[in-house]
Amino acid sequence: MVDRQGDPVTELAVARLIQSGDVHSHTRKVMKVYVERRDAFAKLLQKHFNSDVEFALPDGGLAFWLKFAPSIDVESIARAARRIGIDFLPGSHFSNSGTSVQAARLGFARMTAEELQVATRKLREGFRSR
Repeated sequence: MVDRQGDPVTELAVARLIQSGDVHSHTRKVMKVYVERRDAFAKLLQKHFNSDVEFALPDGGLAFWLKFAPSIDVESIARAARRIGIDFLPGSHFSNSGTSVQAARLGFARMTAEELQVATRKLREGFRSR
């Protein structure tokens, strides 16, 4: 069954947050943080992977889509990275047909600049040890 009434207390609280400007203020703050993290991650990817991967700076969203050369086995990189504590989704996880995709999705939003540095360095180690 579908609840047709909603939750008046929650709706009132959200309405007050919107009217007070708190939601807008919070959105501005987190967008600044995410842009800083995105830019820092892009620099780290360029530094550690140079010409081994291609990517475009995302205009929105909280992840990068990295493209690998056809000669690179993305699944083996994912397995090697998992062994050293880095987990990412190979592009095949996003394929409707289940075919191999020479790409990977890497999220950046929940990590601090320091965590991004460590994760990128570890990912590079996984890349080298495959």
